[in-house]
Amino acid sequence: MLSKLFVLFTLVCLSVRSIGDKCSAKEGAGLCKKTSDCSDGFTVTGACPNDPASVKCCIKKSCSYSSSSFGTLSGSCLTKTSDSCKDGYFQPGECPGPANAQCCIQKTCRLDRRGGDCMDKTRSSCPRNYWTAGLCPGDKDVQCCVDSLDSSLVINYIKKVYNLAVAYGQGGGKRPANQLVMEWLRHRAYNDLKFKALVNGVDDGWIKYCNDRGLEFVNTLPADPFFAGEKEEYDHLGATMNGHYLNLGERSDVAGWAGDLFTFYREWRHDNPGSGYEAAKKYVVDHLARPGDSSTFKLLDAIEDADGYNMALSLRLNPSRTVVQEFEDLLKPDGGYRHRFSIFYNMRFNGHRAFAASEAKALFLSNNALIAAGRTFLIEKDGLVTLPNLLPDAELDGFCDGFAERVESLAKAS
Repeated sequence: MLSKLFVLFTLVCLSVRSIGDKCSAKEGAGLCKKTSDCSDGFTVTGACPNDPASVKCCIKKSCSYSSSSFGTLSGSCLTKTSDSCKDGYFQPGECPGPANAQCCIQKTCRLDRRGGDCMDKTRSSCPRNYWTAGLCPGDKDVQCCVDSLDSSLVINYIKKVYNLAVAYGQGGGKRPANQLVMEWLRHRAYNDLKFKALVNGVDDGWIKYCNDRGLEFVNTLPADPFFAGEKEEYDHLGATMNGHYLNLGERSDVAGWAGDLFTFYREWRHDNPGSGYEAAKKYVVDHLARPGDSSTFKLLDAIEDADGYNMALSLRLNPSRTVVQEFEDLLKPDGGYRHRFSIFYNMRFNGHRAFAASEAKALFLSNNALIAAGRTFLIEKDGLVTLPNLLPDAELDGFCDGFAERVESLAKAS
């Protein structure tokens, strides 16, 4: 009798799995666990018989997903719950077992120089502050969670200047607050007699108003988020914005990109790299707005020319907007800084290389007395060189075509 009881007791023990005991199912081997404790795998019902419903076979299994754009991605099969795979996203159809057993993939992503994680935005909040689409595999809800730009110093400074401009206007100032901000940014370096004739002079009362209130003059922005190491300078940016904001035609261009191109022409003639169309074009393509190149038309100048034009145009087309909003949109993640050159190329030159070249040539040959005087000053600043109207036509064409090719190339890369 005792032997029969012993056998019966043994059979009962074998038929009851305790928490932590091994279990197996067609999906694989695992351990009996409470479902709430199976955070590193997925659960299968029926492999831990006679235990409470909350105890199931917890199976650990790796998985992978092949993406045409991102290659083979590895993950772990987890039970899809509201709390699982928070730092990644679920890819269905890659795991055995019930439908809620899905492949949890954790993948990093990048937006320019900022890293992030691919996450399902419908299931997770982004602790890094900003979602960006198109950088991750999976469906449209799987996006890159990246850090927002640390643009607070720039935005706060522009806000401070803008708020003073509004207060100055309420006290009798006649110029728009947006324009006054541009004048403050440029007033130290771009307010001589020549620039006053080209654009206008700054409101001296406004400058005194700022100085009397202890407004610090800051000239350098933090490093550009797209072009590592490039730091825009407020004075050149402000001068470019001011010229285009006033919509003065050719004079606006000379306040920005064309003025830089005139100066670069002088450098080209001094360097004397050879004559003819091809030599002229090659010089420009090799040196204009190239990262690390020390030419007088640096990449930084091109960045400021594009940003200044784009923001000024936006303010002209949308009078209710403020310069603060323009800087916010420029510096937000995936903002204007990423597309500055394509916007500039399309809005100023209609997205056509031939038109960009013809516009540059027209300014080199303009008979407008003010343009001609400014052009001659910039070109002959360091000594006499052959002026554009005395240059063989093919050589000037090569120079202007080189400029157009570089602008188009920058636009395509942005």
